[in-house]
Amino acid sequence: YFHNTSHINKQKYYNSISCFYFPMAGNGTIASAARGGGAISTFTKGVVSMQGKIASASSDGMLSMFLSNHDQDRSAGYLANDNYKKMAASLYLLTPGTPVIYYGEEIGLKGSGDSPEDANRRLPFKWGDIWTCEISSKATYSIDLYTDTADDQRRDEDSLLNHYINVLKIRHSYPAIARGTYSAVYGGKATFGGFYINHENDHLIILHNTSATETVTVNLNSLEGLSDKNLSIYEVLDYLGISEASVEGTTLTLGPQTTVILH
Repeated sequence: YFHNTSHINKQKYYNSISCFYFPMAGNGTIASAARGGGAISTFTKGVVSMQGKIASASSDGMLSMFLSNHDQDRSAGYLANDNYKKMAASLYLLTPGTPVIYYGEEIGLKGSGDSPEDANRRLPFKWGDIWTCEISSKATYSIDLYTDTADDQRRDEDSLLNHYINVLKIRHSYPAIARGTYSAVYGGKATFGGFYINHENDHLIILHNTSATETVTVNLNSLEGLSDKNLSIYEVLDYLGISEASVEGTTLTLGPQTTVILH
């Protein structure tokens, strides 16, 4: 993995085994889309563009999406509620290649600031019964940095941790998500869109509604990115988020802050 591309030839970077996509991470494109404030098309165009650049340079290269790392403030700080955190997870974990989770993100662990050695960004994971390591004396923190433990969250089906588990189950259920070729699907509004994925002569469709309040009802065959596919039957394979998804014929109904996987 290359940490950044500022000092290396981009051709060499794309030829590497796995390419981190830094412009999307931090309080940037993914987070903005997850909050419903940034156009999801910025996210989808970026994923498709980067996958194409990597593929043109190396057949072995792959994209590695991530939300945050040890050099950045933790995402739980700028994703103000669990719905935003869940939406961000659905966005970046359902992308091609090999996404990377920074430990603690899946339970909403917080940490920010320029403390010595980035100590606030590297606090111990909160497992539950006991602490597995001591908190650095160089960390300056408050109780607000902490969240429910992993043990607490695994018992709550609506928890952030269980959302991460469910997203990863979906990812592993459909090989096309990791291995397919992506093209963008545009939903006609800033908070709705996704991908058409082609893999071994089969297809998969992932659509996100990042609005916090609005339900989307749309004729799928009218969407740019699907209208030329000549699809007459759609089937909901899975959905996850705070709402539900259903399809009747070619009409999709997708609730707020929810992702659907179609075939």
